Amino acid sequence: MNADGLLEIAGEVRFASDHTFTEHEWDTTNSRSTVGNWHVRGDKLVLDVRGEEDLQNAKHLEFSLAMHDQDHFTLRQRDGAESRFERIN
Repeated sequence: MNADGLLEIAGEVRFASDHTFTEHEWDTTNSRSTVGNWHVRGDKLVLDVRGEEDLQNAKHLEFSLAMHDQDHFTLRQRDGAESRFERIN
């Protein structure tokens, strides 16, 4: 947690044009990777996730999607937590 009480985790998500994605997250104590498929339905980003290490641990996730411009968007979870993303070329 930072001084504002926010959890900060570094990570990288790659959304491919074939509607697959890979995600890598890490903090000071651990690291994890996931893979899956994605699509946009209305104002939601829908992820069908399967863990790289444990393919039996599949999840279906939906996030509210707010596009700010072509290179920036925010995902909001049901509990109100937000993640902000920026395109890096």
